[in-house]
Amino acid sequence: MPKQMRRMFAYILVFCQVEDAHRLWNEFKRFMIEDFTRQGIEERDAEVRAFQKIQCILIVNGRRLSHFGLEDPPEYRPNVIQDEIDEARERQREAMIEQLNADQRDVFDIVMRAVENDDKNRRYFFVSGAAGTGKTFLYNTLIRVLNGRRENVIAVAWTGIAASLLKNGRTVHSRFRLPVPITENSTSLLKAQSDEATVIRDAKLIIWDEVTMTTRTAFELVDRTLKDLCRNDRLFGGKCVILEGDFKQCLPVVQNGDRTAIVANCIKSSIL
Repeated sequence: MPKQMRRMFAYILVFCQVEDAHRLWNEFKRFMIEDFTRQGIEERDAEVRAFQKIQCILIVNGRRLSHFGLEDPPEYRPNVIQDEIDEARERQREAMIEQLNADQRDVFDIVMRAVENDDKNRRYFFVSGAAGTGKTFLYNTLIRVLNGRRENVIAVAWTGIAASLLKNGRTVHSRFRLPVPITENSTSLLKAQSDEATVIRDAKLIIWDEVTMTTRTAFELVDRTLKDLCRNDRLFGGKCVILEGDFKQCLPVVQNGDRTAIVANCIKSSIL
């Protein structure tokens, strides 16, 4: 990771006889500034941030970058740097909103109104679209915008691959602590007083990707879990929820099951 790369670079300067520190930096700098550039910081500014981090390590060891032919960066000021990072993230969020097409923007606006106004009459949404239509980009835009407003968003998917495409995404089993296997009378393993339960209660929005792959029993168990955690008998504990999927794609996997068994386990067969 970039942090470890910077630390190793500093220790190489301190403990090894590097003939050309500038050349070594240029050869590997793209790896040492990657965490900053991903935050939307310009490459030159990212280099300064990386040098500041490296300088801190060198100073502890009685050295400075100038001792190795590299330019000393401006003094490290965490508050100023954090402000600039926040500004860069805000620019990134605005850029993502501008990239939304008409259909994506319609969904974005409707969901944001529901979250901002806490509209009790419009809390549940189902978004469908073929592969490649930009559903994941839409969800990540919603997550980043709400996170920027200090709002908590929970993003889950039935499979790990789908969850990894969402910002801070996790599988449904991991987030809601679902047991294996799940039966009609199963209960979540999530403890009401745990930090994870607090995160769920504080969430302004829940995004559930590839929900069409979910079994009916798991779908209903999440509903019961949210009602218990939030002490609210409304659907999904009254949380604003986006379900996403395509019934023309993969449905729940039923071992040795025929078409009838698969349909019976699909969320369309749920009382919800």
